[in-house]
Formats: sequence, structure tokens, C-alpha cells
Amino acid sequence: MIRFDLTDLPPMDVLDGQHSVVLNELTIAPRRLGLRYDVTPPWPDSVDMMPTALPSISVQDDQGTEYWNSNATYRTVFDSRFPGADSRVVGLVTCQPAPPESVQTLTMTLTFEIARKQHACEFVVELADTSDPNVPDNTPIYPPAPREGDATGAEPDVAGR
Repeated sequence: MIRFDLTDLPPMDVLDGQHSVVLNELTIAPRRLGLRYDVTPPWPDSVDMMPTALPSISVQDDQGTEYWNSNATYRTVFDSRFPGADSRVVGLVTCQPAPPESVQTLTMTLTFEIARKQHACEFVVELADTSDPNVPDNTPIYPPAPREGDATGAEPDVAGR
């Protein structure tokens, strides 16, 4: 499994500038890739058992191969390290298949559909091998793991259900 830390990328404004997306990590496993992200402030809670946001991702590599969204999940969490801290959405989107080792660049578009309106942000990730020999290739990248300080241990909501 290969992991790329994306926290050095600047936050991106989405949803008409009302929210900010922070990219955390790109993970490439043998048959898929996954992108972990945060959105602040979180969007409103779901209405009538339907999620208010439907995240998706599309990816194209420098060799012209396109990768399609295969799964998306998110949940709202609270940062308990700071009294009165704002909550955020923690999410994961996955694509299939995994890019071959010869790929050097991925152009990714993360899209949130809210109230039948799409809000997208595009970014480019340069790939360099950061394989962790201590992480077996079959380690799951789904669902998102809670970050330090998350006050909830609940499973994330699955978008689209």
C-alpha cells in the first residue's frame, strides 16, 4: 500500500465559498485508490433519511486513463481537544482500478452534489513512491479512520443510501 500525505496542499473553497475542503491523504492499494478529506464547516444534517451531500470523485492520470468513483462515505465529527471547537465532515471517496506504477501524475476532481447542484474542486497530485513495508497490501482503506480528538466512534454515514 502506498500513502501520500496531502496536508501540504492549500484548502479549497467549495459550495459557493461557504465551506473549505482540506485534502488529507491519498492511498493506493492493489485494486483501488482512496482520498481522505475534511470539510469545514460541515453541511447541514441529512433530511428525510437522505444525505444532504453526495460526494464523488473522478480521476485521470498522465497516461490518459480515467478512474471512476466506486464508493463514498462521510460523517460529521467534533474535535474534543478544544472547548467550543467547530465540527467538520470527515470523508473518503474511492476509485477503481489502482493506477499502474508508471503513472506520475493524477488530476482529481472532487465533487459534492447538494440540492441538485454540483460543487467541484480540482487538484493535481504528483506521485512518488512512499510505500510503507509495514502495511500489508490488503489493509482496508474504507471506512475513514477517526482522527485524534474525534469525539465519536460511530460508523460514518454512507452517501447515497
